[in-house]
Amino acid sequence: MRLTSLFLLTAFLASGQPAFAQKANVTGATITWYGNLTATTKVVKDADNATGERYIGSGGVPPTTNSDQITLIPNTKFGFGFALFGTPKGATVELVEAVKYPSPGIPDISTGALKLSDQAPFTYTIGPGNNIFFVIGSNPSKWPTGVWTLQLLNGGTVLAEKSFTLSHP
Repeated sequence: MRLTSLFLLTAFLASGQPAFAQKANVTGATITWYGNLTATTKVVKDADNATGERYIGSGGVPPTTNSDQITLIPNTKFGFGFALFGTPKGATVELVEAVKYPSPGIPDISTGALKLSDQAPFTYTIGPGNNIFFVIGSNPSKWPTGVWTLQLLNGGTVLAEKSFTLSHP
């Protein structure tokens, strides 16, 4: 019985390896592409976002040519791809995506007040192949034209930032 208990205790302790795993450490990021992209997206509710929702995407295909000039047409997706540096490679980390809107901002769906920025947490993998993008829904006329800035943040540190000039056709 004592041997069985020792075996079970050893098996239990061995299964707890994640508690001893190396913590992911992000050291930087480099933008690898930017502009319009294609991706599969789904809408999720987000009360902290001015619109009351945000998009989560997958399968992002970068543009063939980089461009920071974006035309506001229905369902436009724009953003940037990046490589995330740190250790251990392949580890997942939670970082923050931020978007800064041009003046006068966009109306907050819950308060009506104009907001000049939004942010939300997302999970990324240390290594290449990550991206941040914004989705213009079916009504692009409600979005302000001018310079929009997308940022990747780690705590209060900006790891990557790209500005885009948005205009109506």
